[in-house]
Amino acid sequence: MKLEQLGPYAILEQLGRGGMGAVYRARHTETGEEAAVKVLIGPLALDAGFRERFEAEIETLKMLRHPNIVRLLGYGEQDGVLFYSMELVRGTSLDVELKKGRKFTWEEVLQIGIQAARGLKHAHDRGIIHRDIKPANLMVDQQGTLKISDFGIAKLFGSTGMTSAGGVIGTAEYMSPEQADGKLVSHRSDLYSLGAVLYCLFAGHPPFVSKSVAEVLHMQKFATPEPLRRFVPDIPEEIERIVFELLEKEPQQRIANATLLARRLQATLYGLKQQEWEEQQRRQSAPQAPAEPGATVAEEQAEADQTAAFTVELPAKEPLGKTRSPGPTRPEVVPEAGEETLATQSPAGEAPQRAGSLGRTRPDSQSPRLQQQTVAATHAAAAEEQAQTTQARFTVVREEELGKPLEEEESPWHISPQTWVLVAVLIAIGLTIWYLAQPPSADRLYGRIMAAAQSKDEDALLDVKGEIETFLGIYSNDPRAVEVEKYLEEVQLLQMQRRFALQAKRLTRSRNISPIQAAYVDAVRLAAQDPAEAREKLRALLQLYEGSPEAASLDDRRCLELVRRQLEMLDRQATPFVKKHLRVIQRRLQTAEKLASKDPQQARRICQAVIELYGQKHWAQEAVRQAQRLLERLPPAKKVARSE
Repeated sequence: MKLEQLGPYAILEQLGRGGMGAVYRARHTETGEEAAVKVLIGPLALDAGFRERFEAEIETLKMLRHPNIVRLLGYGEQDGVLFYSMELVRGTSLDVELKKGRKFTWEEVLQIGIQAARGLKHAHDRGIIHRDIKPANLMVDQQGTLKISDFGIAKLFGSTGMTSAGGVIGTAEYMSPEQADGKLVSHRSDLYSLGAVLYCLFAGHPPFVSKSVAEVLHMQKFATPEPLRRFVPDIPEEIERIVFELLEKEPQQRIANATLLARRLQATLYGLKQQEWEEQQRRQSAPQAPAEPGATVAEEQAEADQTAAFTVELPAKEPLGKTRSPGPTRPEVVPEAGEETLATQSPAGEAPQRAGSLGRTRPDSQSPRLQQQTVAATHAAAAEEQAQTTQARFTVVREEELGKPLEEEESPWHISPQTWVLVAVLIAIGLTIWYLAQPPSADRLYGRIMAAAQSKDEDALLDVKGEIETFLGIYSNDPRAVEVEKYLEEVQLLQMQRRFALQAKRLTRSRNISPIQAAYVDAVRLAAQDPAEAREKLRALLQLYEGSPEAASLDDRRCLELVRRQLEMLDRQATPFVKKHLRVIQRRLQTAEKLASKDPQQARRICQAVIELYGQKHWAQEAVRQAQRLLERLPPAKKVARSE
């Protein structure tokens, strides 16, 4: 059935379609405002329990009001069709840009990550998890503002017992390991998906790709992504580290929350831009060589472009692109979402308006309050008329309703003394909570970190991982940040070491680790029985891979650092181990020397046993050669005649 009208909206064209429904561009018949209308598929709308969940989910979506989240406008039902309208983003999705072959710079990826993290923080603070972060759900409007769409839809459909194409809810390529395993999700599941999106923007494809959905889900749980440096050789190391922290298999090992992620991305962007700016200043202050005769205007312009400064914000006319200012400019920190004025698409010749105006022009003869009442009355009248003619219902979600989870009650005029006491107590509690919620000072965090670092207990450093990440996220410009960064690397090494130690205890080895990591796990497993032989294996591993292109990934470089540390420990363990075994072997060889003349057969058996047991041991080669020399001096073994 072709849709022409849903509630107050006239359907204009279909924008997209998926397993859960379709999205249309529509125009409000009374106000002329365009919107995106999402229509849910028929089988779900017929489910009795689904209708109640739909209404409850709309109440959840009404809690979201943020510049980086697509705004809900209204919802309703017509002729058994459930639908809701949302802000129409005039721009493009990251998915479309990727399919066009768009190459994103690291500045653009950081800007996208910052805005997405801010939108997710707003939702996570209200207990809402997206569950389906992917390039198709990340839109960029014509002002360069990123907006997250389809909030709450995965949660809504996840409780219906129905599945999308392929048998899973969500998108396998961007799904967190706990989602792929059917476990409960948390806000860190969204951070994993965002990490997969950032990986895709750099590499041009998701971390794991396969023709089989089941294979992708398996890889999400067990495989390790290819290093980003293989696709973007000049990617800053800190950016690669952040992306791979987001892609950790265990939620507890990922960046703690969207707030910390946004701060780390912002600090990284500022730091890298500061380095570029300082480099440009040095180049410009350097003495310039006289221009060669015959230089063209185009060559001079190209040279000027190379030293032009940059802007941190995305441009207004070219989404996701980079703009250049006339001269060097110090980079500025991008303000938090909600502190900046967002403009919406306006008709030609009109000035952009704030997000709250939804793109409408305000008549000069009406005050803002009167206009709001007029628009509300117009919507209500239109909805009533539509219901009478088509048996439809539609509820408008006004701007002031968004972001208010609970109804506000008017305070009574007369307040009793007991109430004043209660208010004072609540204010005191609120101030206490506010004080406790303030981020700890740099000195306080640094003191905790140093106390753990100086402790002899390895777990102490692991216990302050959150404090380390908070320090680097908030106080990245502190001179002590360089030292704290080393402790973060130490924590990550300890986590990797324990993960490998756990694999070494298992009978089978994971197939999804690199050859370097596999050889290290084998050596760790061998160290429990023969530390001296394990030491030789690790030495060979270090000689083979240290400084080689095969050890270019971050995980492999960390693994080689673990090899060096393990060698130091095995050097201390192997010496008494070797001495003890060599003493036993020497006593047995001395016994064989004494038996050489009296019982050469027994002496031969002792020598052959030494060669068989210790012939492959590097540390026992001298004893093995001694057994071989004694064996050569013994008379040949007597042949036993067989009776016929």
